[in-house]
Amino acid sequence: MGELAKGYNTDLNRLADLRAAGTILESVDEQRLRDHQLRRLRRLWLKDQCLTAREPLLPPKKLNWFQRLAQKEEAFWSRKLKFRQIIQYMYHGKDFQQIPLVFLYQVQRNMRTYAGYFVLPMLPFLYYFKYGNPDVPGCVISGAPRVFPGEESIRVRQGDVKFNYKTGTWTRAESEDEWKTLLK
Repeated sequence: MGELAKGYNTDLNRLADLRAAGTILESVDEQRLRDHQLRRLRRLWLKDQCLTAREPLLPPKKLNWFQRLAQKEEAFWSRKLKFRQIIQYMYHGKDFQQIPLVFLYQVQRNMRTYAGYFVLPMLPFLYYFKYGNPDVPGCVISGAPRVFPGEESIRVRQGDVKFNYKTGTWTRAESEDEWKTLLK
């Protein structure tokens, strides 16, 4: 081999300069240079795969009103409490005066969970069953009942009676004053 093949892993920069100048290299030197370039590209690619502390470079997220409120609440509790659970105060061995505040924090979190997962989703159902479906038996009759000549089953006007929601029955007005106001 020629003088270009001296020192198997040395002089690769000189080989690259010779190749760039147009000199024809021996096959061993050509292979060495190609392997070196591939290894160098692989190292650069691997180095490029590591994220820096600034990456990923994304725009800041816009928070909605609920997330902003939760962020303010988190900041408030972070200022007031050292730990969020009582057992941590026991292990830490001090700051016991914050334990009532921890109870308040836990009650607040549990009430929000209860309201968010149970009470608020039930509101549409409660509204529907209270106001939504007038065809269910026991609901208030919206129109006057039909009365035919000679029929004996209905003897009073609808305004002369009251509906008892507890028993589901129609009852007469209880006092004379109510009868007088109904008959006017």
